[in-house]
Amino acid sequence: LVVTGGGSVPTATPTATASPMDALEEMISRAQATAEQNQDDPQAWIDYANLLYDSAQIVREQAPNSILYQQRLPRWLEAANAYERALTLNPDNPVARGDMGASRCFYGIGMGDQTLVEQGLADLEAATTAQPNDTRLLLNLGACLAQAQPPRVDEAIAAWQRGLAASPA
Repeated sequence: LVVTGGGSVPTATPTATASPMDALEEMISRAQATAEQNQDDPQAWIDYANLLYDSAQIVREQAPNSILYQQRLPRWLEAANAYERALTLNPDNPVARGDMGASRCFYGIGMGDQTLVEQGLADLEAATTAQPNDTRLLLNLGACLAQAQPPRVDEAIAAWQRGLAASPA
């Protein structure tokens, strides 16, 4: 609040605030630095990967055909690589394996690379075998199956139905 002399009315001085996307970018930078400083900490790599994943997923959900999403596509691959690093340190993490698979799949879909889509699906299937009632893994599995070429719609619906059965709420 700025109060000017002579009894005038106080006025608010505008302050610059970071947008949520700017804040996310800052978090990504910090997480990357933390992961690089803690090379042998799988959780640091997962935290970094999760932020990359979120930054691409948010734009994918809000504006899938936008220039911004095209610019964010490489983040799926960066996320997959960070999850892969975490899995080299702790291979028994089905959620990280599933998120790596989803990242590969979504990157492959965006780039038209069915090899990556298939690799992602294999990772997601392994993850859902290890954690068959994880609704997020099943949702991602269904999304990847539905967007594969050719689309595997019946399998996608079955994955989504399993997710609903696991968590009806």
